[in-house]
Amino acid sequence: MAFMSLFKPWMLSLNADENIIRQATDFGGEIVIDIHQLDKGLSVYDEEGLKLVTTQGAILLLENHLFKKSDLLKLIAYIELMSDDGINF
Repeated sequence: MAFMSLFKPWMLSLNADENIIRQATDFGGEIVIDIHQLDKGLSVYDEEGLKLVTTQGAILLLENHLFKKSDLLKLIAYIELMSDDGINF
């Protein structure tokens, strides 16, 4: 599963494969989040977008104005399917 940003396609891309979510950064780096390490209490989907927080404190914020809502909802469904502990947004 891969998504591109609406307004910054050359800078922001997102890939989800098995239990790993990767987002390319503005400077060629990569943010990697393991679905199995998400903090259920801190990971939320709200008016700002999808905020994923791991139990180690790593944060990935996918803002609504940068990604299509339908893409974020697909990612949420994927995370809920792949999570071991039944995370629900």
